[in-house]
Amino acid sequence: MTARPTVVPTSPPSTDLLEAEAVVRETFVEIWRNAAGYEPARGSALTWILGISHRKAVDRARSAVRANRPYQSRIPEQTPFRHCLESLPDIERESIMLSYYGGRTYRDVAELLDTSIPTIKLRMRDGLIRMRYCLSLTAGDERREG
Repeated sequence: MTARPTVVPTSPPSTDLLEAEAVVRETFVEIWRNAAGYEPARGSALTWILGISHRKAVDRARSAVRANRPYQSRIPEQTPFRHCLESLPDIERESIMLSYYGGRTYRDVAELLDTSIPTIKLRMRDGLIRMRYCLSLTAGDERREG
C-alpha cells in the first residue's frame, strides 16, 4: 500500500486559509490551461504540479511584500507554530521569516543580513530542524491533554 500525495502549496507556508485556497485554485487553473505543456520525459506529473504550486505560492508571498503587507501579521497569535518560531535564536528566526514569509530568495536574505548564501541556508536548515522538534513536542503535549 502506498500513500497518495496531496497537492498543497509547500513553500512559503501560508497560515491564512483563504490565501492557501487561492494558491490551490490558481494552481489548478494553470494545470487546466497548460496541460498540453506537460512533458513526461522531464518528470512525473506530480513533480510538474508541485512545481506550479510552489511558484504560485512564492508569487503570492512576493506580491504581499510588494504591497507592504507585513509578514509578521500573517502568523496567528498564540499558536504552537508562533511559540516555536519565537523560541528560535534570532539569526535563525530572521532568516526563516525573510525567506518564507518575506518571499525573499537566499541571495536577498544573504544581502540583507550581510552574510554568505551557504550561511543563510545553514541557519534556515538549523531553524527548521528546531521548529520540527518543537512542534513535535507540542503535538505530543496536545495528544496527552486531549
